[in-house]
Amino acid sequence: MLIAANKRGITGIDMYKIGIDWAMARNDFYDAFSISIKHFYDGLCTFLFGQIQIDIFKFDEYLHKKYGEYEREGKSLNDIVTEHYGAKGLKVLIALLPSEDTKLSKAVEQTFLQETSDNGK
Repeated sequence: MLIAANKRGITGIDMYKIGIDWAMARNDFYDAFSISIKHFYDGLCTFLFGQIQIDIFKFDEYLHKKYGEYEREGKSLNDIVTEHYGAKGLKVLIALLPSEDTKLSKAVEQTFLQETSDNGK
């Protein structure tokens, strides 16, 4: 119960910030794709990375149902998003995917560097 009461949880991520980010992501996603982000939301990755994340595989599956097997035409997911939703859609999509500058990536890298330096002693 104490962990749930702590707004930063066990990862040190500010859950209030996540709530604000959620509202913005929800609006941006709907404006870009005319469908709710809740169909693609990835709660576990959001918790781990400290930023709103979508399940790119679910989103890809949705695009396949809507636009067919676009890979057969030599198109990528990014191509389809840009073609049908423009640069704004691609920007929203990229913002909702894990990036190298996330808190988790930095924490893992720092732990790895510390472990390797400790092993070298």
